[in-house]
Amino acid sequence: MDFFDLVRTGTSQSVQAAISNGADVNPRDNDGWTALMGSQHPEVITALLAAGANAKAKESEGKTAFDYAQTRAKLKGTDALRKLEKASQ
Repeated sequence: MDFFDLVRTGTSQSVQAAISNGADVNPRDNDGWTALMGSQHPEVITALLAAGANAKAKESEGKTAFDYAQTRAKLKGTDALRKLEKASQ
């Protein structure tokens, strides 16, 4: 499982373990997406931000992780969403 899949489907503990083992928190796919853009879990977003994930990165259409996070019901009103917003400015 690559880091993108882990961020999308793994637990915050498995993501944190990968980060602790040296995973790159800023990889990009062919469309410019970062792992942070694919995350749907508050704990994972918080772990990625704490590890230095670039919240200002834009994908090929110019959207940031915060642009995507705003549309995800699991993130509405969370501290992770607020942290992501602040980091993306």
